[in-house]
Amino acid sequence: MTALRRYAVSRKSPSGRRGGRREAALAELEALCARASEIARDLFLQKPYSRDVTSPLPDCELPLRVDFRGRPEGRAEQARELLARLESHVDDAILGLAAFRPGSVYSFFDERADLPHCRPRDPREIFCGYGETGLPLWKPMLAWGVETGFPRIEDLAAERARPVLAVFNRGELLEKRLESFSRKDRAYDLRGQIAVGYYTWPDGGRFAVTLQLVRSSTRSRAVRLGLNVLGLLPDGRPADALLGTDAPWSYVEIHRQAQRRLAAINQAIRALAPAQRAAAAATEADRLLADLVQGGGRIDRRAGWRTGHATDRAREGKRPTGMARRDVDGARPERIFRDADEKTVVVLGPRGRVHVFSDEGLHVTSLHLDRRALDRRIEKRRWQAVEPSAVAGVLAVIRERFERAS
Repeated sequence: MTALRRYAVSRKSPSGRRGGRREAALAELEALCARASEIARDLFLQKPYSRDVTSPLPDCELPLRVDFRGRPEGRAEQARELLARLESHVDDAILGLAAFRPGSVYSFFDERADLPHCRPRDPREIFCGYGETGLPLWKPMLAWGVETGFPRIEDLAAERARPVLAVFNRGELLEKRLESFSRKDRAYDLRGQIAVGYYTWPDGGRFAVTLQLVRSSTRSRAVRLGLNVLGLLPDGRPADALLGTDAPWSYVEIHRQAQRRLAAINQAIRALAPAQRAAAAATEADRLLADLVQGGGRIDRRAGWRTGHATDRAREGKRPTGMARRDVDGARPERIFRDADEKTVVVLGPRGRVHVFSDEGLHVTSLHLDRRALDRRIEKRRWQAVEPSAVAGVLAVIRERFERAS
């Protein structure tokens, strides 16, 4: 029997040796494909914001080189190449498909959050809600204030702008949007927001920031609350680039405080039955928004009478910065000094508390000093007593700064 005939016979018989080998190879390759899909899915789920993706990811084609000589050389390099391609595909898909994308608002018209109109294009813009077709609306905060009759419009328009806080509830943000463009509310449920501005950049430029509380849900019925920070800095970076830093802008501190609350809230939501999660998240979002409004107002009022250094010391919680106003109100004339080296005003409070102010009344820093250290500064004439006739004027400047920030 010729070799060709033997091959033909083996192909006709499903139970033949060669046919069996082929079926086994098919089974192994099928298992390999299944395992590759499992690896890809695990990689996807480990990525940040993967839970916010509401549509299936597109297929990924990977180039697989087969070495017929069975050499181990090059396998590690090929594995790294395959992993890099897979990660790039997953990252791109998340950016395009995730409803909650940090720094961007969701467009209900486009059903995505990675388009240019999903971000502010000018540092002074804030998010003002959605249009009829679900497109995001952006306006300079001053223009929005004029249009709506915002009561603190003078602060926005002043030459030396003071940051003010504006609150938007869910109804205000969504009132223009038609019902037909709301089908993705489950993925991006905007519960409310605050807008803060104008901040003044070191070069004099102004910018505003929007902080949105968003309840997002996924196809797996996972529910999560998140705080989205929207804004453009005068240097071209997104406002969320400063999160986690010691930048002096109050929105950074507001976000820091909110993250601690959100971690506890989201943990409690995960422990609930799936049917209860959405309602619980909405309730918690409303509470948190009210607290952010109250806390943000306090932070910005402090910014009106503290320098950046004093704000940093207050954040550390190790110095008596919080007692500055009370100690100034109760200060006796003989405990008011001027620092000859630093050209600042020094107010001595009880129990070794020392508060330092600029000539403009800004709170520079606070610290504790023992009696010996206090006496040494006075004896060496570094601290010189303020003339009794000038004490009232010095304290009036400091108190006026406090009052303006109240």
